[in-house]
Amino acid sequence: YRLRDDQPPFLESVVTLQIVPDAGGGSLLRIIHQFDAANDGPPTVMRAA
Repeated sequence: YRLRDDQPPFLESVVTLQIVPDAGGGSLLRIIHQFDAANDGPPTVMRAA
C-alpha cells in the first residue's frame, strides 16, 4: 500500500508486505518500506535567455 505523510512536504512511500513459509513449517512476515529517490524526477530543462 502507499503511505503519505500528513505534514509538508507530503513524502510518499510504498510499503510491501510479504508472507513466505519458513523451514520449520511456520511463516515469515517481511515488511519492505521504500522511498522514491529524491533525484528520481524528470530532468530539469534549462534554456538560454
